[in-house]
Amino acid sequence: MNKMKAIKTKLKERSNKIINIDDISSVDFEEEVGNIGLGSAGIVAGLVGAWSLICLAAGLIAAHGPIGFITSWIGAVIGN
Repeated sequence: MNKMKAIKTKLKERSNKIINIDDISSVDFEEEVGNIGLGSAGIVAGLVGAWSLICLAAGLIAAHGPIGFITSWIGAVIGN
């Protein structure tokens, strides 16, 4: 029973303490927004890179290999 009373006393002492706002670490809003923006840009760059690799692979498959791909590309560039 004494142990419960000691715990209640400690909890009461903790709840009566005044919290100083300066002691609490504040969140830097600009830094957080910058991190979100940088993360979003990284995700978009990754998606664009994956899309380009998928398109390249599809072109290689459609042209029946790298030689056909290059000749088809050159033909498209010169208007053949």
